[in-house]
Amino acid sequence: MQFANGEWKPVGFQHVGSLIPAPEWQFREDIINVPEGAVQLGVLLYVDGKGKAWLDDIAVTREP
Repeated sequence: MQFANGEWKPVGFQHVGSLIPAPEWQFREDIINVPEGAVQLGVLLYVDGKGKAWLDDIAVTREP
């Protein structure tokens, strides 16, 4: 995840882990800390090797 301020200038990056390739959908859930000054969030998907990858139903919520 890439974090940016209101002018899209980077203020942080957090790697949330990798998945082991599988033929079925995999559920992924992480808790992240948002850096100071971040007001924008970009979700990045990196794929290494052959195959396909999909993202579905991404949700960002605030934890108390």
